[in-house]
Amino acid sequence: MEFCWALPVMTANKHNYLDLYDKYLEHAQKAEINGFSSTLIVSVPNAFDPWVLATRIGLGTKSIRLLVAQNTNHMLPTYTAKACSTLNALIGNRVDLNIITGSSRITLSRDGRADDHETRYRRTEEFVEIINKLRIGLTTYKGEFFEIEGSELYPKESSEKASRVFIAGSSEAAMSAAAKHGDYYILYASDYNTLSEQFVSAKEMARQNNRTIKCGVLVDVIARRTSLEAWEAAQGLITAASPEQKLLNKMYLNSADSVGLRRYKDCALENNPMIDEYLWAGLSKINPSNAISIVGSYQEVIVALNRFHDIGADYILLTSLLDDSEIDRLGQYVLPYVK
Repeated sequence: MEFCWALPVMTANKHNYLDLYDKYLEHAQKAEINGFSSTLIVSVPNAFDPWVLATRIGLGTKSIRLLVAQNTNHMLPTYTAKACSTLNALIGNRVDLNIITGSSRITLSRDGRADDHETRYRRTEEFVEIINKLRIGLTTYKGEFFEIEGSELYPKESSEKASRVFIAGSSEAAMSAAAKHGDYYILYASDYNTLSEQFVSAKEMARQNNRTIKCGVLVDVIARRTSLEAWEAAQGLITAASPEQKLLNKMYLNSADSVGLRRYKDCALENNPMIDEYLWAGLSKINPSNAISIVGSYQEVIVALNRFHDIGADYILLTSLLDDSEIDRLGQYVLPYVK
């Protein structure tokens, strides 16, 4: 089982962006020291460009892999493939692609026309298909969204250390794209039974396409020495959130057409935020991007992570809304003891 640390979205004080670059690099270096195999670099409006930030982090680390998010609405597949292979050549073949399709038409409309959910995923399928063809060789392609003639990737990708393609999303369309074109299918956390069913479906869909695929899950974590300390930290997050933050979160969830985010919206309406053993949906009231947390003592967090593995997760992306000390706690008291 691999563990990836998802870099949090951080803001600069008084536009001191150079300091912010250093903070991101520090997070990635801590993840490397504490046994994480990868770090996720997100693609959202209020964060740095993922490829520029990935270059900074890649040059400042030695072995950790970079899982770079690429929204298929923002760049051409040919340029994405080129950016990936260029960075791989620069930092020693440590880059993987996290293909995302976008969750909110309001957010997507900031960069251009926002297509509906199904249209976006048809575009994503073509996007990844072209990248995979370019990695093989000279490519000509004509589809609904992209048309290229005699395109060739430079620099060439290492055949022995090829980038992996991760495709994220909870919908049937996302699962289909991953089954046909991805190496990994990534889901937002939910209850264990729901995740298990989706993992089984994704692997069966891949089998029908004469492929195999691995699965992963993105989950927040609040790990402490005791369960009581963990729950105090969790409740502190909700208490500290302003009414404005909760309102903006609600508005965003109402605008999203993502299946995964609609589940978070449902969680926010429930009176009981516990969706399964050690899984807490309290963040659904304040965080639209990752609303499920593992909350508990170090041993309880280990149990939850092993449970994810038992139901089919080979890759777990961990993050925390609290502070970067979570990386150290996980590295010292959790990751060495997960099976």
